[in-house]
Amino acid sequence: LLEYNQKAFMSNSPSIIKNCMMIITNFFCANQSLMLDQLPMIIDFILKSIKNQDFTPDFYPEVTKNLSYIINAISDNDFEFFDADIRDSMFEIYKSMATLPLDFNDKSGIEFANSVLEATFFGFARILSFSKKEPNSPFLISRDVARVINQPTIVFTKDFKDLTDISNNTLLAFLEMIYFEIKCLARNLGPLIKTRLHDKLIILAQASTNDELRKKAYKVWDEYNQV
Repeated sequence: LLEYNQKAFMSNSPSIIKNCMMIITNFFCANQSLMLDQLPMIIDFILKSIKNQDFTPDFYPEVTKNLSYIINAISDNDFEFFDADIRDSMFEIYKSMATLPLDFNDKSGIEFANSVLEATFFGFARILSFSKKEPNSPFLISRDVARVINQPTIVFTKDFKDLTDISNNTLLAFLEMIYFEIKCLARNLGPLIKTRLHDKLIILAQASTNDELRKKAYKVWDEYNQV
């Protein structure tokens, strides 16, 4: 399996790499220890490929969304693992997602922007959860970290011509990120969490006809009002 994964990542084939990421993700979700030694290779590959723009932009949302599932798996409190260097590298990946070229002028561009936002929000949410495993985490009290995490919301939503162009999946991921900001970040960072834009997006989700999204929005709103 290790040899297969290495060959897949060196194949330069987006479809092979994406399929490999799905397999690795499933293994991580089933047994974190089984694939843990492969995590640095995966992170290094994704980070370098984004920075070098080795693949077309549509490659990255799917791959980074799968990475967020891996982060979720290793964030399990019953799994005794934390590595600050790995966390920081994963953080760089989701920061780099903001560098992908976006076009908000047509339907396909809006769909792609939503996929980037969804993956980024999920990634940041999982990284915050993972960081709770670090004793007295300097990451979770950093104002710079809080600013970076909330920057995509500001940058991307101002480019949507209409907030209704933001998909349900993107709003669900946004709510997940806000929830973990509330639960994980230091209390003095509250002014960076509780903003007018975040108010507007949570209220937008509360007005949704999608039951899952609406219920999650009300649940997050209750926590949000405690900030």
